[in-house]
Amino acid sequence: LMAEAGAGGGDGDGGGGAAKELPYPALGDVVTFAGKFGEPGVGRVAYLQYIATGDKWVADVVVLKDAGDGVYKEVKNRRQSELFPVTELAPLLASYVRSVDGYKVPTTKTGEPRAYASGYTTKDFVLPVVEVNATKVEQYAQEYADLKFKLVQDALLFGAAGSVVTTATQGVDEGLTFAVGVLVGVGYLLLLEFKVDRIDSPSSGPLAGLGNLLEFSRFLLPVFFVLGLAVKNAFDHAADGPQEVFNLVPKDQFLAAILGFLSYRVPLLYSELKNVFTDDAVLEVLPGSIAKTVQMVKKMNSDGEEGGMALGGSVTNVLLVSGPRGTGRNALVKQLMKETVTTADGELCLSKKYV
Repeated sequence: LMAEAGAGGGDGDGGGGAAKELPYPALGDVVTFAGKFGEPGVGRVAYLQYIATGDKWVADVVVLKDAGDGVYKEVKNRRQSELFPVTELAPLLASYVRSVDGYKVPTTKTGEPRAYASGYTTKDFVLPVVEVNATKVEQYAQEYADLKFKLVQDALLFGAAGSVVTTATQGVDEGLTFAVGVLVGVGYLLLLEFKVDRIDSPSSGPLAGLGNLLEFSRFLLPVFFVLGLAVKNAFDHAADGPQEVFNLVPKDQFLAAILGFLSYRVPLLYSELKNVFTDDAVLEVLPGSIAKTVQMVKKMNSDGEEGGMALGGSVTNVLLVSGPRGTGRNALVKQLMKETVTTADGELCLSKKYV
């Protein structure tokens, strides 16, 4: 989208010629701007926002660092962004280079970023309307609700199993303490879900203040739980006389309480790890040639099941295994033949001695 700028609003390519056209801003644009000390900076537009009080558009710009040779890259794990009025930015004809994970920016003879326009125009500018798929929104909302229910369900089931084991091994008192700790941990999980649900809620007002208080209270749950155990023990042993504060909760009981509280994390950790240790993840730790060979064989068999071209089928498949001497080529090929070739058509051909 382009809009006409006033006459003479050129970018230094000539004097009073025809009117130049300034583009509208867009998300993802690579732009140049004036730094704190007037030096030219380069960044990428992350989002655009209209400020009604100032009647202006502002952009959140992710600052890109100069990597040399006209390449600018985002600093990983240390993302830096700044707000600029859109009128203080100028667009660059940058190209993303995948091999260096950065943007190649045209520069002047002095090495400064060269903009293809003197700036942006915001006259009659509006953000593009994003079409929302109501069906998808409803589907994702249901998946989110199912996920929340499953998290709580898994925490309760694992906590119940842990309570039974604790009771059988440590006694009834520790088992009950573990069970109460499980309930406290589930309460923490519910308040955490409540916090996530309130991300798009208003940040001010009486209801917002109450919601913020509930969110913060999750950090106090384990504290109140341990204090409750201490008060209970103090009343139970009041006849024994005064006791030291740190002896009110015995070590075994304290350990059962904390483990019960933290038990909700175990199902979470398991659900994450079970998706990590897949076949592809295991192949990553194998030597390159072996892993590649296994991947090729699996792919050939997979393709063959769909098109009738599996190893040992009617179509001849050729698998070449190459590598230095003494690396186990023969043993690998013989094992692959044993596991994948099921007909008499499979033949083993070894190369020359020094190939």
